[in-house]
Amino acid sequence: MKRITKIMFIAMTLALAVCMLAVMAACNQPAAPATKDGSATTNYKGTDITISVKVTVENSTITAIEIVDGTKAATGEKWQTKFDAESANVINSLVGKTVDAVNALTTSFVAEENTLEVVATGATISSNILVKAVQDALSK
Repeated sequence: MKRITKIMFIAMTLALAVCMLAVMAACNQPAAPATKDGSATTNYKGTDITISVKVTVENSTITAIEIVDGTKAATGEKWQTKFDAESANVINSLVGKTVDAVNALTTSFVAEENTLEVVATGATISSNILVKAVQDALSK
């Protein structure tokens, strides 16, 4: 009986040591690479708005956002005509932010906290779509 207890103790100690080594190895993994510098363009389809956005990143920071094209499906109205003023507020709030900070945003920030102070009156949906389009471009 003592021999079985001793073998069990040694086996459990070895298993614990292996688990500890695995955890330590996982903690010492290099950080994920930073977002590549450069530009990415995406076509993002929201509820009734389709928008094409070009996002430029340098040193993991957004340096420029350009609305290439956009159309409101219900009316066919161009984004530039309908939402330019509202878009400028969103773009100005996102440019200069880190990629991680922008990717961490959820659309609820617009309705609840207004964290970035990007919402123009009556433009909550288009603001959310623009943020989502930027996030989509960053994932490319």
